[in-house]
Amino acid sequence: MALATYHTGLDGSLNNRFNGAVIAALCQSPEAESGRRDIHDASTQPLIGLQFNQHAPLNKLLKVRPLVTILDNNMLNVTLPGFQVRKELSYPKSGFNIGCTVRITQYAFDFRNEFYIPLGFREVEIRQPQFEGFDWNFDECLPPGSLAIACMSLHYYIQGAAGEYKVLNIKEFSPAELIAAYHIPPDPSQPATAYQDNYLPLDGYRGNEMLRNKDPRWAW
Repeated sequence: MALATYHTGLDGSLNNRFNGAVIAALCQSPEAESGRRDIHDASTQPLIGLQFNQHAPLNKLLKVRPLVTILDNNMLNVTLPGFQVRKELSYPKSGFNIGCTVRITQYAFDFRNEFYIPLGFREVEIRQPQFEGFDWNFDECLPPGSLAIACMSLHYYIQGAAGEYKVLNIKEFSPAELIAAYHIPPDPSQPATAYQDNYLPLDGYRGNEMLRNKDPRWAW
């Protein structure tokens, strides 16, 4: 639900694929005891590259790949090199004069304190036959102890006679990919409540309850 804020056309099997990636991540945290670990103990590598829409995988429709770097201050840098649009980017087959926007969105999740923060997005339209690319630094304040993730997505549209925009992304064609996932180190001097004005509750999250009850059915 959090990710759907900025992404449309999620396919029906995304939850299962996401769960599989989370399980793989948990299994790569041998330093934490089985049945007592959560995603904050896990390796984030299995999450990276997750496709939100198998009908239109971003890594197939945009052949140029982003370079993601975690800077020393735990901030994110995303670089996308320039490319020839007709050669490197695919569009929906139907319609003419279709525009496309590349969007990067960021989120921070704190499952132990049961909140998340949508950190907004940055985007650029692909207007010319030769796209210049971009080099973006994201300087949003990330809560200590949180899991930061970033997604890249393509948003297609057509412009009507009156200047209005119609979004073309649908369930069958809506490319989006999780391109970064990393842990922000905890800071005892800066409690999670310092971000209370911005966070949204993780409604329905039962992970902490399961860990407290030590239910063996949920042990990874």
